[in-house]
Amino acid sequence: METATRYIGSSIKRREDPRLLTGRATYVDDLAPPQTLAVIFVRSPHAHARLKGINAEAARAVPGVVAVLTGADVEASMRPVPIIWRLPDMKAPTRRAITIDKARFVGDIVAAVVAESRAIAEDAAELVEVDYEVLPAVTNQEAAMQPGAPLLHDDVPGNTARRGRDVFRQSEGSLPSAQRPEPRPQFGYTIVRSMMRRSSAR
Repeated sequence: METATRYIGSSIKRREDPRLLTGRATYVDDLAPPQTLAVIFVRSPHAHARLKGINAEAARAVPGVVAVLTGADVEASMRPVPIIWRLPDMKAPTRRAITIDKARFVGDIVAAVVAESRAIAEDAAELVEVDYEVLPAVTNQEAAMQPGAPLLHDDVPGNTARRGRDVFRQSEGSLPSAQRPEPRPQFGYTIVRSMMRRSSAR
């Protein structure tokens, strides 16, 4: 216990700084195991757009490109992205790592270019031609829930994953008699994020 408490509130010399500041640290991006390939994703510039077609022939013809994959290419072999946190009666949309039918946000992945190097993959990704049919979009949750709002997921009517009232057990004392504000809608945001950072160092 004494060892643990002496570090709390103390100025501790950082041991990792010298190698980070002098460029001697090894980052994930510096690792290049044999036969490693690079992948660059082609992403939608539109918040809401139907994919009418993807022409990747020019990208596939670039020397060093191993594959150009669309959602249709991996539909049979790749399961939808799982929903890891559910509430009762929640409607969970079918989400895929590479979208098939339409883009649902700016940056939605529409294709993946796999190549022998990052530079080759980046150049080839520029050659992927995507035919978009731009659809109406909304920028906040309240507008998305209005009647007639653009539908994002066909399997989630009204753009609403769940409607309900959560009741929590009241504690004894002053809480039952406390002033209660007017009820208002609550909107949920992303609560779980799993990121792969290329800047990790050792």
